[in-house]
Amino acid sequence: MSAFGRNFALFVLISAVLTLPFLIASLTASDPVVIAPRTGVIQSGLIRHSRIWLFLLPILQSLAQAPVIAGVFAHMRGRRVRASEALLIFVRRAGPIAAVSILQTMAFTIGLAVLVVPGIIAWTMLYVASPACIGEQLGVIASLNRSAALTKGDRGRILGLGLAVVLAIAIPGIIVQQLGFKFGGPAGFSIAEYLMQAVSMPFQATVATVVYRALRTAKEGPPIQTLAEVFA
Repeated sequence: MSAFGRNFALFVLISAVLTLPFLIASLTASDPVVIAPRTGVIQSGLIRHSRIWLFLLPILQSLAQAPVIAGVFAHMRGRRVRASEALLIFVRRAGPIAAVSILQTMAFTIGLAVLVVPGIIAWTMLYVASPACIGEQLGVIASLNRSAALTKGDRGRILGLGLAVVLAIAIPGIIVQQLGFKFGGPAGFSIAEYLMQAVSMPFQATVATVVYRALRTAKEGPPIQTLAEVFA
């Protein structure tokens, strides 16, 4: 996880720039916030009222995480993380990463709608699809299959780790967003939500890439040669 700490400013800046459309859409939405009737917690009105953002936001987040994943791979190889290299890889792999995100979101959403458990299984099964897509330069279906193969036998631990990451992000995120609304109204909430995403997305991408590397090493040995090809 040292890659995240040492490149914190760069990773957050990249994520903030690439997710700027969400902030603009939130600030210009007719209902930027809603209040949950039972809990009283302030939530994003854009996500609540605009179904298209339920799919657009995960895609945008995956695209923002792509250069971070490339940067983590560079760090793993002992190289300095360069924004230009990371963004170049993002441009090269944007199409496959977007498609992987769409299929991941669909699998998770349909699984939750059917019986909850299938959605959780899909989430853990496809947890390292994006790092596989970038690290091995695979196609869309190959990335999903690769993730399923690598996570086999370790999905229980991935679920535990994933839930811990979600809680570590969600709890401070809710607090910051509520404070944003308290002191800045709907605009303050939207900005706070945007800033929290800019920090949390690189963190999640780093965790997924570290898990991917650990799974590959455990099953196949150190993947140095493949990671070198990322920057070829």
